[in-house]
Amino acid sequence: MPGYNGTWDVWLVVPGPNFDPATYVAPRSVESMMQLIEAGVLAGPLSFSAARFGADLVMRAPLVCTGRP
Repeated sequence: MPGYNGTWDVWLVVPGPNFDPATYVAPRSVESMMQLIEAGVLAGPLSFSAARFGADLVMRAPLVCTGRP
């Protein structure tokens, strides 16, 4: 696809004040992750530098879709 470069910024999301490991279901979309953040189940997102892990983490990996589910 024209303009696609395969660069991904990696962000941290951690357990929030309302996190319960007994009922937690990992999000499968950005929308569901943001809902969990709004509900206090998760906290973030933070860049690696904001979390004081050093430089921000950037991955460069092309995404190839095969058309299979």
